[in-house]
Amino acid sequence: MGYKMEIPVGMLFRKMYCRYCGEKLKRHKIVDVYTVGDPNFSRTMKIGPAGHKIVNIHSQTLVTYVYKCPDCGKAVTYEEQVYFSKIQKKLGKKILSDDEI
Repeated sequence: MGYKMEIPVGMLFRKMYCRYCGEKLKRHKIVDVYTVGDPNFSRTMKIGPAGHKIVNIHSQTLVTYVYKCPDCGKAVTYEEQVYFSKIQKKLGKKILSDDEI
């Protein structure tokens, strides 16, 4: 079984706020399991800088993270939230309308 986890470094250290309600966002873990017949399944995994080919994998677990608001339940990726965060900082407020974006 292969295991791969992806989390942006900024997600570990930066505080982000929901553009809909202004509440502080929390990290939310998404776990996807791929097996041999799935289109996203790959028998190769990059381990270290060179990468090694692994041939006896029957399933892969891919763990990714997104931001999720504990108040309104909206989910957003890190890249999208960085964009919203820049606008929030520029305008000096946490809640943004669609016209401001």
